[in-house]
Amino acid sequence: MDERAAERKRGLSEHEIHILQLLLSGEAEADVARRFGISSTAASSNLVAIYRKLGAQHPTHAVAVAIAEGIV
Repeated sequence: MDERAAERKRGLSEHEIHILQLLLSGEAEADVARRFGISSTAASSNLVAIYRKLGAQHPTHAVAVAIAEGIV
């Protein structure tokens, strides 16, 4: 991956990018928790970290930022 592509990821892990892809496909927080076999609290923590890194306030905003920046 080139340096610019890495910058576009805004420090997101591959796991966090996968979560964004799931949100993009219409999955909700509960779906993310089930898919990864984690608690809803853990899924919520993952989402909060993603929102913080992207400067987003909610799932739709996070997905919009990720699309605009070429992350997903």
